[in-house]
Amino acid sequence: MPRKLLIAVDASKFSIHAYEWAIKNVHKDGDEITFVHVYAPPDLPMMSLSTGVNMPSELWEKVVKDADEYAAKVVEKYTEHAKKNGLQHKGVRCSGDPRDVVVEMAEDGAYDLIVIGSRGMGAVRRFLVGSVASSVVNNSVVPVIVVKPEEQEQEK
Repeated sequence: MPRKLLIAVDASKFSIHAYEWAIKNVHKDGDEITFVHVYAPPDLPMMSLSTGVNMPSELWEKVVKDADEYAAKVVEKYTEHAKKNGLQHKGVRCSGDPRDVVVEMAEDGAYDLIVIGSRGMGAVRRFLVGSVASSVVNNSVVPVIVVKPEEQEQEK
């Protein structure tokens, strides 16, 4: 029976490594892969009541459009590779907090497994800056595989 695999992706070498590892070690013929790239919504510029600075709507629309286009390119890189290799796949991009979106998407979409890359941060740095992978592991009811980077690629 085919499984539904959710692979969280971005443009990093860690994400590429996780995808390649998943295809080599987890994927089976007939599995359905969904690549999801979650990007943070663009921040509005700082405004104050005294200055009343507003970003023109055309400029804001361009910022949002540029962020979405970049996300589309990220997903396209993975879907093109999957297509060349005959893998059943689809790509999804959305804005939000990846820690929440990946967990919600996996549960709502009845996925069988989440695959996510890790930057290989040390414990102190991970505590200070947080980790999407750690949050997904801690909050998902769907099984999660965290693919660690090769030792020479780990962030120190």
